[in-house]
Amino acid sequence: MKSMVRILRWQIACLATLPLIPYSLQSSIAETKLLAAAVPTNNLQVSTATYLGGAGEDRVTATDVAPDKTVVLGGTWKGFNPGNLTPINLLAGGDGAVIRLNTSGSQVISVTRLGSTINDLEVSNDGKIAVCGDFGVAVLNPQANQIIWQKQPVAGRAVSRCSIGNDGAVAALSEGFVYTYDNTGKAIANWKVGGNQQNDVAIDGASGSVFTTGFKQDDGYKCSQLQIAFLNSYNYSGQLKWQRFNWNKTQAGDLSLCADTRGQRISMGRDGKLYFAGESSGGNTIYQRDPGNITQQLGGDRLISTDAYNTPYNTSSNWIIWYGRFTPSTGTLERSQFLLARLPAEKGNKGNTIRARAITADEKGQVYLSGTSACCIANRDAQRINGQPVGAYTGDTYILVTSADFKQRLVWTPFPGTTPGSIAVRQGVAVVGMSQNANQTQPLVTVNPLQSKPVTLPDAYFAIWLQP
Repeated sequence: MKSMVRILRWQIACLATLPLIPYSLQSSIAETKLLAAAVPTNNLQVSTATYLGGAGEDRVTATDVAPDKTVVLGGTWKGFNPGNLTPINLLAGGDGAVIRLNTSGSQVISVTRLGSTINDLEVSNDGKIAVCGDFGVAVLNPQANQIIWQKQPVAGRAVSRCSIGNDGAVAALSEGFVYTYDNTGKAIANWKVGGNQQNDVAIDGASGSVFTTGFKQDDGYKCSQLQIAFLNSYNYSGQLKWQRFNWNKTQAGDLSLCADTRGQRISMGRDGKLYFAGESSGGNTIYQRDPGNITQQLGGDRLISTDAYNTPYNTSSNWIIWYGRFTPSTGTLERSQFLLARLPAEKGNKGNTIRARAITADEKGQVYLSGTSACCIANRDAQRINGQPVGAYTGDTYILVTSADFKQRLVWTPFPGTTPGSIAVRQGVAVVGMSQNANQTQPLVTVNPLQSKPVTLPDAYFAIWLQP
């Protein structure tokens, strides 16, 4: 009996040492369900990476993933209808378009035209698409073939950013004012955000909150000229609930925190948390302090530092990123991290510019960040997409995916010679959109492409990858 037990233990131990075969590798290759690794990787496995454009200027400016896992792109496509589909024209059509694709990105489902450009879009939990541009803000049905409601807050003024909550309420940002609407399109309130620049808006149905970010100019005193980021929370009627950062020149100057700071992007993650991405012109910055208390130094699990690329030393006044996760109802910072590029060793590993243009998180709290980077992100030239080299540095759009505890970079991949658009994730489907710049000749990597080469630059480009 004892010998039988020993044999069983030996068999179990042997089985434990065998490599597990991911379910994704058992799936049909034709379905291109290649899963991104759950550990750090230099090789991003995508299901599709493709150009999407015609003879005119084509750009992706917004992305999201619908509850049915269809992928939604927004931007400008001049005279080009992907998939040779007959477009759905709303509000008399235009060069602006909302394009829906299947989960892998292998098929265009619909092309909806409205306005001259799409600045932003977001899909709610019931599939409705809030979209904004020169026409104001509109909510489309999940098939994007019908307008549920549409408003232009001020005639002739575009809406730059918009967000839809899980209760169907919408917040729209237009020329420094926030406008809120209920799920039927009825106006609730509007108010002036304040500050010198207003960069983004987000809405949270669970806490009934609207969030804004940007920066104010507060010159003089010990810092001479100073930009200070803000992150504010309001109820739907515009009453202030809490604010973070937004200190004055005296408070910052007395602590020698004289780096300019800007709030750039905010969003509600799929985990129900609020995510903020800001920028700082150097490391002597207010982001080193608790967002609600400038006298309290950040550290421990609230400011994660693992290597030279998220520790702001040997850097001057170049732009670097600070991003964080907040509790929406209270504004409590849960975790944060710096991010910067670095020059090669032969140039002293000096910190270099990196900027944020989109941030979100998946259901597990893994953070997705995208923007532009100067030379160079970590292991830049070793990065691959489905085994293909990403190409030489010519000014990069990057995508970054970190673990939920911010302690591992799971993906950090560059796309040279591009302008970033947006990044989104839902239920394991991630998408990034961008545009290859007009002066670039180096081709981007394509995988199972709808279109393997650009037609006329600038040209739209997107990549989709599936998470386990």
